[in-house]
Amino acid sequence: MVRLVVDAQAAEGSLDLVPHKFFQKVKRKYWRPDATGNLPAQSACWLYCWGKTGRGSPKAARAARDAFDLILDLSFAEFDARVPHEWARWARYAKSNIESELSSHLRETLVEGIEIAFARSQGFASSQQVRKAVEVYAMQKAEKYYQDRGFTVHDQSSIRPYDLKCVHSEQELFVEVKGTQSTGEKIILTPNEVEFAKQNMSAMVLFVVSSVVVNEHEDGVDVTGGRIRIIQPWNVEQGDLIPMSFSYVLPDSSATIVDT
Repeated sequence: MVRLVVDAQAAEGSLDLVPHKFFQKVKRKYWRPDATGNLPAQSACWLYCWGKTGRGSPKAARAARDAFDLILDLSFAEFDARVPHEWARWARYAKSNIESELSSHLRETLVEGIEIAFARSQGFASSQQVRKAVEVYAMQKAEKYYQDRGFTVHDQSSIRPYDLKCVHSEQELFVEVKGTQSTGEKIILTPNEVEFAKQNMSAMVLFVVSSVVVNEHEDGVDVTGGRIRIIQPWNVEQGDLIPMSFSYVLPDSSATIVDT
């Protein structure tokens, strides 16, 4: 949940400074903090999208970014690094509750760090660049696999809690794709990926490309080889889900405060 760090009136004042008539016209429709300062995911994404594009106005985009930094509990840069713009464009108008999806995106850097640390613990080279290259390679393998079998494949990885939607005749599959340099016996899943898999068990597929070979060089990263393992249908509860981290909110009254 994104929160205001100023009162509602001060937040409104910051938004009033965005120099765009359409922004001001629709502001009351899409800006909806509650009385306690919590901001719906849709509203956070709406302001973020204005900060990205300004609807064609660089001045409006800059003012929206400034407002974001001033009134919310994380910076525009932090939000931009974690939340895909394409997903935010969809999310700002979503009619369903998307709080858990936004939370999952905001935790993505934590998941990325866990994946990198896990790879290194297994003796593999890993970095953001390597992780991305392996991910793209695995996605390409999965897309080709289902296209070769007559499926129409839609990449949903930036907007939904799974990677591919594969459709053939009346059959629809939701495919979670994982790539790894390890043997693939253990993978990292986000809370949203787990929840979606539980709710759509009959249509879920887990597509793991393991034991890939990574070659880093000055021009980038090459990924080759690998072994494909497919679980279809995928019942996520048949494996072992191991909690790797928790977000903990401290209680208000039980701590001893010591000045340093």
